[in-house]
Order: sequence, then C-alpha cells, then structure tokens
Amino acid sequence: MSRGKLQAYFSPRMGKLSKAAAFGVDPQKIAQEIFVLEMHNAQLAQCSPKSVFFAAWKLAKQGLVPNHSAGGPYVVPRGKSAVVDWGVAGLTSIAMRTGRYKRIWASVYHENDTFEIRRHEQPPFHHVETNDEPGETSGAYAYSELTDGSGQIVRMRKSEIDQHRELFAGGGDAWKTSYWAMARKTVLKKLLRSLHCEQHDPVNEAIRVDIPDDLDSIIVEEQAI
Repeated sequence: MSRGKLQAYFSPRMGKLSKAAAFGVDPQKIAQEIFVLEMHNAQLAQCSPKSVFFAAWKLAKQGLVPNHSAGGPYVVPRGKSAVVDWGVAGLTSIAMRTGRYKRIWASVYHENDTFEIRRHEQPPFHHVETNDEPGETSGAYAYSELTDGSGQIVRMRKSEIDQHRELFAGGGDAWKTSYWAMARKTVLKKLLRSLHCEQHDPVNEAIRVDIPDDLDSIIVEEQAI
C-alpha cells in the first residue's frame, strides 16, 4: 500500500471508529497519529489497510491513543499486517492496574551470574549478579508477586528466545536493534498470558496481537450490542 492511501481507507470508516471509541477518546486523534506514523514508517505503509484500521479500532475501544515514546501502545508492522503492541513498561502498568499484583518485573541474567529456578520456594528463583565481568547475556526472565504472596516466574534461555524470534517475529528490525529489550518483553508476555486467560481481561487484550479473519463482522457485531 503506497503512503497516503491509509487516510483514504479510513475516511469512509471513521463512523465505525467513533462508535467504538471509549468515552473521552478522540478517534480523529487516533487516526492522525497513525497517519503520521505511516509517513515515517515505510513498513507500516505497506501493511494491509484493514489491519491498520483494526489496530485503530482496537485502540479506540480501549480508550487509547498510539504513544511510541512511553511504553506504548504502539502500532507496528508484523509482515504485511499492523498490530497493537506494548513495551515492558506499558504491559507492567496495565497488569498492575488490575490490583492482582504487588510487583512485576522482567530482567536478564548473564553467564557469570548465579541464576537458579526454585519452584517450591518464594520467590521461586535465586539471582545473584556477579561482581566480576558478567560475560555474555544468557537469558531473560519475568517475575510477578501476587497480592496473596505467591510468585510466578518464566525463564527463557537465549536459544529459546532465538527460536521464538524466528518463529513469530521473523527477525524484524526491533529484534535487530533492541534484542534484549524484545527478549524481556517476550518473557513478560509469556508470564502474563499464563495468568490472564479471560477473553475481555485488559491484560489479555493488550497481549493479543492476532488479526481475526472475520474482522468486519466482529466490528459490526460489537457495535450492534
């Protein structure tokens, strides 16, 4: 899709965006932010207009505006489709607002650190950073402590992160320039996905980046409710 044509696709559909928008959210601002992104991101400009519109519709429904400088939400290309995605800070903020957590973080460990998973202890891991040279980064992990005091951890070794990258991300630009930031986000998503399975859970909504095949019918059905 050539640049500038996104606006032509959105124009006759702004009514749908307005109907989806949560109270206090300006759908025109969402659209304008995406049009600006299109001008500066050649890959986004090549995405299917339907997927870009669905990203805008999803943001409107959640009462959000794209923010590419403060942890999200981002509208980013995945192949020929655009999706809504978040950074670690944005995902952590959404999860903390549910009231289920005392704390959440995602980090990395190095080959000269001491790092052990201890499933039957709380917290269920032991990480001590070395005082010497850390060596190569070996993996990433995400940890959450729930309000009841229990803890959950997800760890991925570098080989597992590389496998995920090739399978789901195709080695995109973000992975090339910010590998370990993307790795931290990957383990955090994996952790949160295991704790938030309900369809309309705000964390689940934030994590999902799939684009339904029956997109048009979904938009029509939800606006009819």
